[in-house]
Amino acid sequence: MSTLLLLLGCVGTPTDSTDTAPTGDGAYHVQWSTDPSPPNAGSHAEITATVIGPDGAPVKQLTLFEGAFLHTFIVPRDLSEFVHVHQEDETDVTTDELKSATFVYHAEFEEAGDYLIDFDFASEGRYLAEIGQVTAVGEPAEADAPTEDDATRRVVRDVTAQLVWDVAPIAQQEAEWHLHLIHTDGKEKSEVTDLVQWGGADAHAGMVDWADTRFFHTHAWYPGMENAAPGDAMPSLYPGPDLPFHYTFPTAGRYRAWTQFARVGAPDDEYTVPFDIVVGE
Repeated sequence: MSTLLLLLGCVGTPTDSTDTAPTGDGAYHVQWSTDPSPPNAGSHAEITATVIGPDGAPVKQLTLFEGAFLHTFIVPRDLSEFVHVHQEDETDVTTDELKSATFVYHAEFEEAGDYLIDFDFASEGRYLAEIGQVTAVGEPAEADAPTEDDATRRVVRDVTAQLVWDVAPIAQQEAEWHLHLIHTDGKEKSEVTDLVQWGGADAHAGMVDWADTRFFHTHAWYPGMENAAPGDAMPSLYPGPDLPFHYTFPTAGRYRAWTQFARVGAPDDEYTVPFDIVVGE
């Protein structure tokens, strides 16, 4: 079964941030800006984002899910990094901010160049998203294009992650895979068994389709997840060493996926592990 409820990417050409809100066109939008504008490479920029409803007014019924009202994902065109931020990382959302559906937070743009920016939110029982583009200026500059990397083993800090396919990725068919996690402390190695939930899930996976620069987001698989509604708590099932994922990729091609998880010793210091996924026809 397809995990469509977690397919939060928007299809289409990314657009720049807007200074004026759309008016009552029957769709949801995110009106957003950065300060400074454009952001500077190598430094933090402040993001202000307002969620606009189909009536052209700020949405007054946003749903808290995975610990935040608005999730923001930022990926450079060369796919060299992955940023996942929320206002709740820095400060609680006030009643007035929630009424105005306006959130203020910071993100770092490490290099100059174009970035894909995706906003995920939920309202009235629906997962929703808006995709856009922002260009950072200064030095250093992004690479001209992503570099393909088919490695199935990654080392991030003290964890080695092995990508294992249980059902190979074929377009429009449900793929299944898991990450096997090994803790490395000097010459000593042991299976990771101390994972804790981060961002309301045992693990997150953000994915970008290289061909269309679409963004997708899913989580460690659990029974019944295809029927879960925004705001439903996800069970804590996987302390390690394996993190399973199920996903139906809409088209063939190359994707880059970043898996995020945390350990009990530092529950707010998430690991981010990148892998390339080649989906067949």
